[in-house]
Amino acid sequence: MAEKGTKPDKGPPLTPIIIVIVLAIILLIVIGLVLYFYVFRNRRNGTSSGDSNIGQPCISDSECGNGICLGGKCAINNSCASSSNCPSGFSCVLGKCLAGKNIPCSQTSQCDQPYSCLSGSCQDTPCTTDNNCRDPSAQFCGTDNKCHTKLGQSCDSSSQCTVNKSICSGGACKGYGGQQCKSNAECLSGKCQIGFCTCVSSTDCRNGLQCKNTACQQDPQGACLEDIDCPYLYDCIHGKCKGTTDADCLDNSDCISNVCDNTFCV
Repeated sequence: MAEKGTKPDKGPPLTPIIIVIVLAIILLIVIGLVLYFYVFRNRRNGTSSGDSNIGQPCISDSECGNGICLGGKCAINNSCASSSNCPSGFSCVLGKCLAGKNIPCSQTSQCDQPYSCLSGSCQDTPCTTDNNCRDPSAQFCGTDNKCHTKLGQSCDSSSQCTVNKSICSGGACKGYGGQQCKSNAECLSGKCQIGFCTCVSSTDCRNGLQCKNTACQQDPQGACLEDIDCPYLYDCIHGKCKGTTDADCLDNSDCISNVCDNTFCV
């Protein structure tokens, strides 16, 4: 009890406590604003904390936070307007960058048609019938037991045209002179005659071939790596194009049989 004539003890003054509380509140507000603007800015730039691995090497999407693994590197997404927006080896298909042959992948949906994701990379789809292909309406099972894009189907680059090294022209896979066809639309020259594309000039041929007698050809004795490097009815034998039966020839050495009779191999 306070002695008579003295004032009761009211404890320490409240002013310092109020100041500390106000300062603490201000500090919390500042921290909140800093965090808010940091996250907001990163989201606008597409680099939120979950996307911190953007640009880093990767094998699967799980390594890329909120991003995806695209061509072996983390990316924000695989959206594109054209193939120029995609990494090397990718094509822009329906607004998405899809991987070409031998590009790393984790699932087939990442691969461009007609490829499938096999053993971690996009490879030729093995087949025994057209129904084994990803899209039988646009692809067929070739004699090499691999799925190929049919002539006349849409494309963005020639790498998508896998049948006999056909060419992407005007947004569609086109055959050059000498290739089998079903309609004019399947040919680079716009002319399909008796089931084969014809050529008018060498511009209707793929690189390295010349237009001769309406077919794209190399010199019969020209160098080759595989049969497709040779003109129709010629096969690649020991690095040189040699004529099979009924192939045009000028000399016996032009023919596999080594017999040229009246300008035809026998």
